Amino acid sequence: MSNKRFIPHRFAVEDEEEIVYYYEQTSSEQVALGFINALDQAFSQLSRYPHMG
Repeated sequence: MSNKRFIPHRFAVEDEEEIVYYYEQTSSEQVALGFINALDQAFSQLSRYPHMG
């Protein structure tokens, strides 16, 4: 099975930026990076299995 290209909507990108900023301000850079890594993994899964969600 080949991966499909996953392109998040611009609103999702804006939300991600706001969430990362929030985590940086209220917690730590490590928490923000953990969120980014988890999101990247989810996007990777969606590109491999686009009908899962």
